[in-house]
Amino acid sequence: MFSFHRFKTYQKAFDYHSSVYKHLKANPRIERYMHDQVGRSALSIVANIAEGSGSRSDKARKNYYAIARASLFENVALLDVLLKEFNLDTK
Repeated sequence: MFSFHRFKTYQKAFDYHSSVYKHLKANPRIERYMHDQVGRSALSIVANIAEGSGSRSDKARKNYYAIARASLFENVALLDVLLKEFNLDTK
């Protein structure tokens, strides 16, 4: 087991990615470009947390975690667009 497997943040990111992936697979109406971008940004969150945990310097580790956070923001924005496109916006 790698150290990042014990991080609650990693576990939540992993579950989040699994949920996003499941919803993307279940909805074939999503345009391919959007499907790919949403999937990649969700995966990037998980991957950057894992990669950052293996960094030897604090500066590099913080950079990977900052990238993971930015990928989360990107993913949420893309999901907002999808919700609006499919008239699922709950606001």
